Amino acid sequence: MLLFAGLVVADAQAQQRGGLYAVPCEGCSVQQMREVADAELDIGGVIVYNLANAQMISIIKTPYGVMHDGPISAELQYYFDDLVGLYQANGNSLDYIVELTDFQGGLSFQVASQPDNLPLSATEALASSSRMNNLRNYLYSTYVGYIAGAHTFLRPFNPVTWLNPDYGLIRTQVIFPDGSSIVLYFDPGSNDVSQWTYSPGTARDANNNSIPQNAEEFAGGGYREYDFSGLPQSSINDWVNWAAMNGIPVTGGQTGRMGCTSAGGSTVCTWIAF
Repeated sequence: MLLFAGLVVADAQAQQRGGLYAVPCEGCSVQQMREVADAELDIGGVIVYNLANAQMISIIKTPYGVMHDGPISAELQYYFDDLVGLYQANGNSLDYIVELTDFQGGLSFQVASQPDNLPLSATEALASSSRMNNLRNYLYSTYVGYIAGAHTFLRPFNPVTWLNPDYGLIRTQVIFPDGSSIVLYFDPGSNDVSQWTYSPGTARDANNNSIPQNAEEFAGGGYREYDFSGLPQSSINDWVNWAAMNGIPVTGGQTGRMGCTSAGGSTVCTWIAF
C-alpha cells in the first residue's frame, strides 16, 4: 500500500493534462517515486520530484505498461535546483515570511530595503489597491519572486517543463509594522505583471483577528466578535476606517472588544462594554 497516495493526482486528471507534467513525492525513496509514476498514467510521461532530498525523475510509460527513464531538460533542472535551494534554506518549506520596515521607526525587520508607498498594515493593503499593487510588485522583485518567475518563463518555450503549480506554490506571509499580516502566493497563470496574488481570508491583525475582506464578512452571516485589546490605536483606527469604507457603522465608546451583527441585509458593529 502506498502511504503517500494522497500526493498523487487521479489518473483521469492526468490524462486530461496530456503530455509530461510533475507531481511531488516528499520523503520518498527513488523506488517509491517510480511507484508514484507507475500509478499516475496508463500511458505517457510524468516527472516525480522530492524537494527535501533534491531528487527528480522523469518516467515514460508505454502502451504495454513498460516504464523507461525519460529526459529532463536543462531548463527544468536549473529551475528545480533553485527551487530546492529555496525550499531547503527555508526549513523545507515554500512558505516564506517577509517582515516590512516601519518607516517611522519601531519594529525590527528582515528586509533591508524596500520602496516607499507600501501598505503599513494588512487593513491598508486591503483598502488600497495601489498600495497592494506596490507590495505585489515589490515581492516580484525579490529573489523568491525571481525564482518563482522562472516557473512562468519556461512555459511559452516548452509547455512540458514546469512543475505542477497546484503543488509547487511559493507563498509569502507579509508581516506589517503593526504586527498584522497577509499571505500572497505566486500564481503562474495570472495575467498581472507581478503574478503575486492575495490569498483570500488570510488577512490577520496582531491579535489574530480575521480582517474582513468585504462587508459580508464583518458579521460572518450573523454575529462575530473581535478582540482588539493591546493593539496600537493606529491598527484600531485602520479597522474602523475599513468598516466605514464598506458602509458599516461602528457605534458605542471604544473598548477592547467589538461585536458585529448582520440582520435584514445590513451590518452594524458595536463596541462591547466590559
